Amino acid sequence: MNRVNDPRKPLAAGDDIPVLPPAVSGERLLIDTPTGQVCCYRAGPAPGAASPAAPMLLVHSVNAAASAYEVRPLHEHFAASRPVYSLDLPGYGFSERRPGEYTPRQMTDALLEPSPGIDQELDELDAALGALRAARAAASA
Repeated sequence: MNRVNDPRKPLAAGDDIPVLPPAVSGERLLIDTPTGQVCCYRAGPAPGAASPAAPMLLVHSVNAAASAYEVRPLHEHFAASRPVYSLDLPGYGFSERRPGEYTPRQMTDALLEPSPGIDQELDELDAALGALRAARAAASA
């Protein structure tokens, strides 16, 4: 029996491990940060293309099963009219999971890393505690 059928059993070589689909549409990028690689999805008009609205950064909440999937409805809606970037915070979604504790400072640092293609002011929308981290990042920028 494998982990897919029995979640109490530890993973072993050869176990069937389900592959998660992308959380949202668009290109999946990996951004190097001090906390490891952070996953960022990019959708909407091509970088550098004229857009009537500023790019938007969407950040999920912080909980046991968080990922960019939480902001999927907003990501899909706004990608029709503006560049949208949806981030998986360190240790979540497709971002790298390093051993050890994740601190609010590490989450803030991930928000401060420049996302590829964003070279202008952007609108940011954060779910739950993501908003606190965004405010801290903006205050320290």
